[in-house]
Amino acid sequence: MSLFINCTIEFSLGFDSRLEDFIIHDHYGKEIKSSFEIVEQYLLKLFDEHQIPISMFRTKGTVQIGEYHENTFVEIDFWYDHEDDSFNTYKFDIEGWYPLVNN
Repeated sequence: MSLFINCTIEFSLGFDSRLEDFIIHDHYGKEIKSSFEIVEQYLLKLFDEHQIPISMFRTKGTVQIGEYHENTFVEIDFWYDHEDDSFNTYKFDIEGWYPLVNN
């Protein structure tokens, strides 16, 4: 088991709240590998526990995970309408450390 810290997860969730795509980079910009299942479970749990909304159309964003003593930051683009491509951007500063656990 390893913890992913000092990294950024870029992701896209579809209309069914399922993970469409993701990429993880460490703080040097190097890509880190993980599975869809692990990242999807992490995001859905993080969003649920901190009441971060998921759009019924599409949610794209980033999660920044720092060191053990740092907060976790989430920024999302929340689509309101797929017809005219309208969305709002929201930022969440989650107090506490929420590392991604990679089994």
